[in-house]
Amino acid sequence: MRFARIYQGAIHGIFIYLMASLAGLARADNPDQERIHAQVKAYWDSIETLEASGEEFILDSDGRRVFPPGSTSVAIWLAYGSGGRYAFQRRSRGKDGSVAELHQFREDGRTFYGLVSTPEEPDVIDDVVIRNQVDLPGEYDNTMCLALWAWMPGGKPVHKWIEEGGSVTREQVGGREQFTLTATRRGNRLRCVLDPGRNWLPAQVELEGVFVCKTTSFERSAGHWFPSEIVWAQEAASLPPGSNTHSAFKLSQVSVNSPTTSTVFRMPPITDGTLVRDERNWSSYIKGGNDGKHGNEARKNRFELRKARVAALNPASEKLDRSMVLAEATVDRFRWELVFLAGAFVCLGTWGWMRRTA
Repeated sequence: MRFARIYQGAIHGIFIYLMASLAGLARADNPDQERIHAQVKAYWDSIETLEASGEEFILDSDGRRVFPPGSTSVAIWLAYGSGGRYAFQRRSRGKDGSVAELHQFREDGRTFYGLVSTPEEPDVIDDVVIRNQVDLPGEYDNTMCLALWAWMPGGKPVHKWIEEGGSVTREQVGGREQFTLTATRRGNRLRCVLDPGRNWLPAQVELEGVFVCKTTSFERSAGHWFPSEIVWAQEAASLPPGSNTHSAFKLSQVSVNSPTTSTVFRMPPITDGTLVRDERNWSSYIKGGNDGKHGNEARKNRFELRKARVAALNPASEKLDRSMVLAEATVDRFRWELVFLAGAFVCLGTWGWMRRTA
C-alpha cells in the first residue's frame, strides 16, 4: 500500500513538473498570465489556514429565496490548511431547523478521517473511518460546495490550472478589461473570469454545459479575499427532471491564519462506544475496549439512550423501531431457512448419487 502511494506520488510529481515546464514556456509569451500566476500563487502560499462557514439555499428563477415542499437549507463549514490539510462539514436542515443529513470528514495531510453521526445527535460521532488520504496540497478532489467552486474551481486554485496548461486571455468587455482563465476539467471546458481587485479570485466560474457560478461580493480577512455571496445556475439538462436549478451561498464568517484553526484537521476526540474502522490495515475496534464489556456496553447504552430520547419526542418512533426489529428478525429467519433448504438439497443430491452408483 505504501509503495503504491509512493509510486503514485512520483508519477504525479513528474506529470506536474512537465506540465509546469510547458506552462512556464507559455507564461513567458504571455506577460498577463505570468503576472497573474505569480500573484495568485503568492496569495495561496501566504495562507497557512483558512476557516469559513455559511449557508446554501434554493432560489427561484428570479433570484428570490424559496422553500419548496421538502426542501432544506444547507449549513457549510470548511477549513483549508497548507500541506494538503482539509476539513469539511455539510448539514442539511429542514424548515423546522432539524438536521436531515450530515456529511463530514477531516484530512491532516496524510490521513483521511470520515466521521459518521446520526441526524438525531449530529454532534455525537458513532463511527470513524480511517484511510490513506488521496487529496494533495492544492489539489482537492473531495466533496465540493458553492464556496469551494467559487474559491478553488474544480478543487484547484487558479495558479494550479495555469501550471497544468490553462491559459489567461485579456479582452475588452463593456469598455472594461476582462481577464479570463480557460482550462479543461474532465472533458468539460472550465472558464473563470478573474477579479484583479480580489487577489485574482474568480468572479464567475463556468463549467460548460453544467453550471454558471457568480460571486456577487467578497469579504476580506488578514488581507485575503474570500467569496461571501454566490449565485449558482445549473443547466437543467444536467439534472433530473423537476430539480431546482438555482441556488445561492451566503458567508457567515471567514478567518485566515487563525492559530486555532490548525487543530481542526486532526481526528476529533471520541467517546467510549465509538466504532473505529481502519481501512489502512483492515482492522476495527470499539473505543473503550473490545473485551466484550466496557466498549461494547458503552455502544449499546448509547443507542438505547438515543432510542429513548427519540421515542419521547415522537411516540410513533417506538412502533417504527418494533417494525424494524421484526423486519430484521424476518430477514435472519429467512437466511436460516435458506441454509436449511440448501443443506436438505445437498443431502438429497448426495443420497440420489449414492443410489445411482450403488
